[in-house]
Amino acid sequence: MITRRGFLKFIRNLTLIGAAFGAYAFVIEPGFLLRTQFYSFTPPGWTPGLKLRLVLLADPHLVEPHMPLSRWQRIIASANQLEGDLILLMGDYVAGHFFRTGTVPVAEAAKAAGHLRAPLGTFAILGNHDWWDDLTAQKRGTGPILAQRALEDNHIPVLANAVRRLEKDGHPFWLSGTDSTVAIKKGRRRFEG
Repeated sequence: MITRRGFLKFIRNLTLIGAAFGAYAFVIEPGFLLRTQFYSFTPPGWTPGLKLRLVLLADPHLVEPHMPLSRWQRIIASANQLEGDLILLMGDYVAGHFFRTGTVPVAEAAKAAGHLRAPLGTFAILGNHDWWDDLTAQKRGTGPILAQRALEDNHIPVLANAVRRLEKDGHPFWLSGTDSTVAIKKGRRRFEG
């Protein structure tokens, strides 16, 4: 015969198990899914006849166990299958997460990104976490940072407040990139870009 105390323990354990499965299903698992979103638009003032297919990879935050190098490599393979004219890396290659089992060196992340292929090339910008992870750059108050060097060592130009003139089908256009506006930590909630 089950006692009242035993019944309450059973209900408590059942509730905890349900909460754990719910947390996994609605918080953890969606973070591991690769989401590919397609957009089609024409910006105001765009050159008539110029059609570009861009592939953007944003904020990978490589860190074990959430975003291991093997997952980043699968994302890169998927990006290549999209056959974009241009691939853009949107920063935050490193992660400062507290809950981690290991780190992914930015040099390894950049080496993997070096396998991206697009007719007009692959270009990158840097994110705040890329800056914050480089303690030497934080101390100096300036770059270039480790992430930039790693990407450039793998033939990926970094557009840090820079532009590049490109051309497709006889139509020239400009690609611009900005650096992080919160790159250098200057104190609590104070940053310099």
